[in-house]
Amino acid sequence: WTNLKAMRNYSDYEAAALVSVFVPAAAQTSSTRFRFFQYGFYTPVGSAAWAIDNIYIGGSDNNPDFLSESFDPIEENNWISYRGATVSSYCGSSGSALSFGGSSNYRFVTTRELALSSYSALAFSWNG
Repeated sequence: WTNLKAMRNYSDYEAAALVSVFVPAAAQTSSTRFRFFQYGFYTPVGSAAWAIDNIYIGGSDNNPDFLSESFDPIEENNWISYRGATVSSYCGSSGSALSFGGSSNYRFVTTRELALSSYSALAFSWNG
């Protein structure tokens, strides 16, 4: 895995924030996957919770492959796997979000493979 963005200062995201990242050339392939995960969290159960919502991956006019997810309801075909997550309302979200917390030792979600090209971007709402 190649790290595109690390969000380690949770106090910067106490309210939901839109995050955008351009997809680097090395990831503009016909079989790119994205993984959102939490680094080791050695904190009391129930703390260090986070959520993602309104995910969009794509952006090229000449490439019809994209992923769009609002979790209202979850589109299971968008995801290879997710662990330590539930689809629920989170911290005042207007609908459902994919929220991570509790006592699970694993907190991640992995997208299906996407065919990406130049000008592709990753955007999502994140709340830590």
